Amino acid sequence: MAAEPEPLQTPDGEIESLVASVWTEVLGHPVTNANANFFAELGGHSLLATQAVSRLNVALEIKLPLAAIFEEPTLRRFSARVEEVLLADIQSEPR
Repeated sequence: MAAEPEPLQTPDGEIESLVASVWTEVLGHPVTNANANFFAELGGHSLLATQAVSRLNVALEIKLPLAAIFEEPTLRRFSARVEEVLLADIQSEPR
């Protein structure tokens, strides 16, 4: 029995929308499905992944490793990883 494809889900929230915007810029076409895979479905490759992660690091002032996009290649899961890094940075700031 074949697995059913995941339903189309639009980016939700500020971080997913920001990541979708960055992915749209580097890929050169709109990213409208939060379950889309950067590599398998959207045509991304390692050089574009490097650009996307670099742009997000600058925009959000974080240090997200390049490996994150390979480990979590869907927009939704990658965005969750970005949020984890943001939260960890906030929690580690001196008071």
